[in-house]
Amino acid sequence: MLNSSFVEKVWKNITYFIAYAMLYLADNNSASFFKTLQVMKKTEIKIAMVDEMQAVRIGIAHCINKVKDYKVVLHANSGKELLCSLAEIEELPDICITETTKSEINGYKTLIELKKKYPQIKILVLSAWEIEYTIIKMLRLGVRGYLSKSCDYPELLHAIKSIKNDGYYYSQLAPKTLFKKALNGNFSEISKDEKKYLSLLCLQYSGDEIAERMHKSPDEIMKCHNSLCQKFNGILGAVAYAEQNGFKFKSFNFF
Repeated sequence: MLNSSFVEKVWKNITYFIAYAMLYLADNNSASFFKTLQVMKKTEIKIAMVDEMQAVRIGIAHCINKVKDYKVVLHANSGKELLCSLAEIEELPDICITETTKSEINGYKTLIELKKKYPQIKILVLSAWEIEYTIIKMLRLGVRGYLSKSCDYPELLHAIKSIKNDGYYYSQLAPKTLFKKALNGNFSEISKDEKKYLSLLCLQYSGDEIAERMHKSPDEIMKCHNSLCQKFNGILGAVAYAEQNGFKFKSFNFF
């Protein structure tokens, strides 16, 4: 007696074949038929992995590749290498997992290029930075999920699956409310004056010295300070942003 699961599997394959045959008859193009057959049979999630540390890339890729239907198909140590590799491969990845780095303005340039040239690739960021301003800016550039580098393995896999199936992954660092805030335009970029004020603050100039160097009144300097505090939930958040973006800091010599 035939096993019911075996019969079900055979019937499923017959149904697929009929569907493929109908597609073929519709356009009468054998090349298109086999291409359609290949695409419809695919369930694998193809992933690109970008991290400047080779050990991190290999480690994450090894864990991902152990899961059925998950496969890292591209490795890159920078956004520049990623873009070069994407231009050379025949089949693009579904998802790109990338870090944020100081050397490439935190990946902003890479994200802009990816969105422009490969809008079909969905981006998941793994980052050591947890600054809301930075996260919002990345979400506005098309990032579909933002995770801390300290996240656990199951959450990473869940994020990949969620982005593939639903388009987004809402994490503790980037919840749905933050996506709405970013995508609805409720976001103000740092002004030139605010950047100048922050750079001088990192060099430990006093308020009066900053006002003199910027040719601003004390009230205008205080306005810059308050605006930064509002954007970064306090001046310490602004200083963390400055560190992330390569601002110069005054060095100390204790000896």
